[in-house]
Amino acid sequence: ERLMHDDMLKKRCRCIPKIYDHGMVQANDGKEHFAIVMELLGQSLSLVRRSWEGSAFPFKLALTIAQHLIVCICTLHRVGYVHRALKLSNFCLSHPSTNMDNLYILDFGFARKVIINCDHVLERNGKLQFCGCSLYASIQTHRHRDLSRRDDMWSMLYIFVEMLYGKLPWSKAAKQK
Repeated sequence: ERLMHDDMLKKRCRCIPKIYDHGMVQANDGKEHFAIVMELLGQSLSLVRRSWEGSAFPFKLALTIAQHLIVCICTLHRVGYVHRALKLSNFCLSHPSTNMDNLYILDFGFARKVIINCDHVLERNGKLQFCGCSLYASIQTHRHRDLSRRDDMWSMLYIFVEMLYGKLPWSKAAKQK
């Protein structure tokens, strides 16, 4: 929730969709859930990738997309946040009706503020609960260690491999677990 109120992040990161409202809502089953009302976006990059022949992007397109994704993540890092759950389905294109070519990053449920006052990095010690998607998680994540910007970049590398080859080499092993 802190992330949604971070004005510096909203001003500097055009990769984050506009959030119109958020809060707790009661579902039909009587349980309360956190809900976000945000601008309408297009397809996720995961869906777009699956629509390509062989479920993989051509090298030049994958490289161009990766450059845009890295700019998004670096902007998020520059204002002090780590996403901690990056995967291809957490990136979306602009909605076709907007006539814009922009990529957006979604799902900040595991995001954490790690930098305060420009240079102080918050760290947690001890064994932590696993967060994110095991397919795209860094070694540190699998070891239940505190995650940093470095771990987001490892996830970006795995995303790039998936864009190039249509799947990750360890996809079958992860499904069997």
